[in-house]
Amino acid sequence: MTDIVIVAAVRTAIGKFGGALAKAPAPELGATVIKALLARAHLIAGPEDTEIVLGHVANSTIGNAEETGDWMRAEGLHSLRLVTANYHMPRSLLEFRHAMPDIAIVPNPVFPADSPDSWRDWPEVARAVALEYEKYLLAWLSLALVADGDGR
Repeated sequence: MTDIVIVAAVRTAIGKFGGALAKAPAPELGATVIKALLARAHLIAGPEDTEIVLGHVANSTIGNAEETGDWMRAEGLHSLRLVTANYHMPRSLLEFRHAMPDIAIVPNPVFPADSPDSWRDWPEVARAVALEYEKYLLAWLSLALVADGDGR
């Protein structure tokens, strides 16, 4: 059996203390996130999918990679299916491969359904991709500078 783990990010509902979400049970909010993750990955959960684990510490790509690597090793897992937006995949792979060089990582980029065919039609997309490329270059440089060390 191959170990497969879906790793992606979906924003959970955000509200104020005692606001509209106060009466929503945590399992219901969690189920919404899990359904969105599976839909984004074009997967359908079946009866054999008995365990889904949500991380709760990371607040960045680096943190997500480190938290996932720690969890993967603790669980004895050996492969990971990395699901994230297509424009974010290069940096995600860079960070995840650095955090877990001993884990086989299978990239599974997803393409936002509402993105236009041309960047000229949606300047915000071009800005987001340019910002992501800048972050990729900074991550690459950071990792290159510590390549002979054991940490960031």
